Amino acid sequence: LRSKRLAPVLIREITRRVNMKGIFQAVYTAGVVLPKPVGTCRYWHRSLNPKKLIEVKFSHLSRNMTMQRHLKLYRLPEEPKVSGLRELQSKDVAEVIALLNQYLSKFSLAPIFSEPEVEHWFIPKKNIINSYV
Repeated sequence: LRSKRLAPVLIREITRRVNMKGIFQAVYTAGVVLPKPVGTCRYWHRSLNPKKLIEVKFSHLSRNMTMQRHLKLYRLPEEPKVSGLRELQSKDVAEVIALLNQYLSKFSLAPIFSEPEVEHWFIPKKNIINSYV
C-alpha cells in the first residue's frame, strides 16, 4: 500500500473518523527514524503461517532456505514448554491489573489499564486472543 501512496489516504481517513468521535490524540508507528520521537520500542514476532506470508509476498525465503526448512524452523510445539499456565479468567482480572500497572509504572509514557479495559483486551476470545496466567 505504501508504494501506491495509499497509506497517507488511510491515515487521513482514520484521523477524520476518530476526530468525529471527539478523539484528538493518537499514537503512530513508523518503520523509519523520526526527527523527534516521543518514544521508541522494539518488538519481536513469530510468523504463525509462514507459507501464506511468503505466498502473498509479505515475507520471503532467505537465499539458502527452502520452503520445507523454513516451515520446520517456524513450527510450533504441540504442547507449551512452560508448565503450570492456564487461560486467563475473569477472576484473575484484579491481580492482572495490579501486576500490569505496576510493571508499566516503570516507564515515563505508558497506559494505565482499568478493569473494563483489561477484560476487553486480555480475556481470551476464540480465534482472536489467548492470554495465560
